[in-house]
Amino acid sequence: MVCLVSLKIKILSFFFCTEKSTQLSSSEREELLDQIDFSRVSEETIAACKNNKLIPQQLITDAALSLCTKLRSQLEETQTRLRLAEIELAKIRPSYTSSSMI
Repeated sequence: MVCLVSLKIKILSFFFCTEKSTQLSSSEREELLDQIDFSRVSEETIAACKNNKLIPQQLITDAALSLCTKLRSQLEETQTRLRLAEIELAKIRPSYTSSSMI
């Protein structure tokens, strides 16, 4: 299911970033916009669509903020895992000094 959703986002996002999207009526454009979950788009999609006049800048801003939140969460999880690994390594090798312990 996740792959299908991701593929749908990529296809619709690509469509909006092409010149063909300028031929849509406003109701068709709204219908397509409703199909995209902008909280799940990638950095590449945001970059490709940021200058597209058919996609409201608020949606692009929301997508960027959602991506920032996701990346911050991943960074915090990674930092936590690193700290736990360093603690375990320090227990196993008393002479080990982690970068945060210096």
